[in-house]
Amino acid sequence: NREATRLLGLIKWRRGSSSGEIREHFAAAAALGDSEAGYLLALHSFCEGSTQASSDEVVMKRLTASAETGNASSCELLATWLIDSDPLEAFQFLVKASRGERPSATYQLGLRYANETGTKKSPEAAAGAFRSAAERGCLKAMVAWGRCLESGFGTAADFIEAGRWMKMAALHQNEA
Repeated sequence: NREATRLLGLIKWRRGSSSGEIREHFAAAAALGDSEAGYLLALHSFCEGSTQASSDEVVMKRLTASAETGNASSCELLATWLIDSDPLEAFQFLVKASRGERPSATYQLGLRYANETGTKKSPEAAAGAFRSAAERGCLKAMVAWGRCLESGFGTAADFIEAGRWMKMAALHQNEA
């Protein structure tokens, strides 16, 4: 099955097997519809690509294929890759990634709204994204949401709530 094939690829990667064997397992699992295997295939290509002239193209192709299946990790990584060359497309991939269990992508989405990167500036949307990511445990988003509350950026200013989020971020950082 696809999960077993993906796990076999991970085991072979961990054990230092040949790149061909690793790619074979990830590609087989991806062909069976395992979007995480598609992400791992792209990640493996990226890790080994420093010696390949066409590695960026290969990684981009594999990452895009995985992102198109809805894999949130692939969408977030692809957005990071595209932010300088195509901020509009990067923004769209962040939107997709933030719908999954990727609070870091939701935080990045908030930054895009706050800084008008790939979308129109929207303090309200930025604050909403920061809050959503903060509530799901993203440390950077906790700080950003606390600052929004402190300054009234995109939301009503609330110094007590701002202090609560900043304290939570500090405690969260100490746990890491």
